[in-house]
Amino acid sequence: MKIDIILDKLANELQGNLKENVLDYPRKSLNTAVFSSDGIIRSNVKEEIMSRFNEWKEKNWPDIKIKNWYLLGSITTYQYDSTSDIDVNIITDESKEDISKIWKQLPNGNMYKKHPINFYLSYNTDDVDRSKTLYDIEKDKWIKKPVKSDIAIPTKYSMEIARFFMDAIDLRLGELDRDRRELSRLKELFNSKDSFMQEDEIKEELDRIRMEIKADIDSIRLAHYIVKGFRKEGFIDDDKKFQFSINVLSDNDSNKSMNNLIYKELERFGYFDKMDKVENETN
Repeated sequence: MKIDIILDKLANELQGNLKENVLDYPRKSLNTAVFSSDGIIRSNVKEEIMSRFNEWKEKNWPDIKIKNWYLLGSITTYQYDSTSDIDVNIITDESKEDISKIWKQLPNGNMYKKHPINFYLSYNTDDVDRSKTLYDIEKDKWIKKPVKSDIAIPTKYSMEIARFFMDAIDLRLGELDRDRRELSRLKELFNSKDSFMQEDEIKEELDRIRMEIKADIDSIRLAHYIVKGFRKEGFIDDDKKFQFSINVLSDNDSNKSMNNLIYKELERFGYFDKMDKVENETN
């Protein structure tokens, strides 16, 4: 796989993680576990972030040159919950090739209270430029301050539409599980040599069930592909895209498009983890 493709995949993953969770209710203040009342990051949080990364850096990649430390994502907005990630984007002089090697080795997932700390390396500022909120950790100042939103999110509506995808994915996941169990039973029957069925008949059934499993897996992969494309459609300006009866798009903020709300519903209930698991097992 080419380096550019890998980095594009990682960048898309990053953007998916950093969008504020529009399904969370807006709060009156920033997360008090991370920010003090004056909006400045708490010194112990800053120390935790920088020390964790620097300790890892010295042991694994001591030559990394850090240019900037930025905090972004839902933790820098008024829409967060008690387990929102602390997302840190680090700008470096590293090459594309080195970043693709380093990415999966980063010390991600360590907890600060109930908040996972996740680090992202970038060789340019594309991700921070796209972020609607941005805090400079090293300089202790806001680059892009968060704005409170009082828009009512029609979660009942988005949830009902999301059920269309959930029901289809649940159906196929259930079918995959049943087909795998049937395959296991037929293999046991074939190996036992103690069956009324002829060996050719069992082989024929094995071929059939294997084909059904392949179809189940490809259906799940297709659902994953469609949902991702559906979400991306909400971020493009195109009169031909699907029009919903209800939408909350305001100030051209595509994060509040119905496409993204439906995506977030699926994410909240773990459907992407379920589909990823099937795809990873297959790979």
